[in-house]
Amino acid sequence: MTPDEFELLLELRAYWHDQTHYQSPYTARYDSLPWSLGIALIRRCAGVPCLDDMILLLERLYEYAQVACSPRSLPAFSQRLGAILDQADPDVDLDYWLSTREGR
Repeated sequence: MTPDEFELLLELRAYWHDQTHYQSPYTARYDSLPWSLGIALIRRCAGVPCLDDMILLLERLYEYAQVACSPRSLPAFSQRLGAILDQADPDVDLDYWLSTREGR
């Protein structure tokens, strides 16, 4: 992890913690952005994005997850986000990949 990635990840984790809609209704276990998921998210973007860009991407991913993933089997957003990252092509910028899915 580079210093820039680390700094961005700390900022993302702080943002995530304040977003009650990202949290699981059943347990506090998923109230924080997991380190491994956060770094995977950052590295799926072209370059190291700024915090504002990452927040916009997270909110878009949240909206996409509401439709694409079952909240019953994956109640926390971090679980749904992990499933989305598993589906997304790792060789394609995540923002671009998401834009191709949002239009469907």
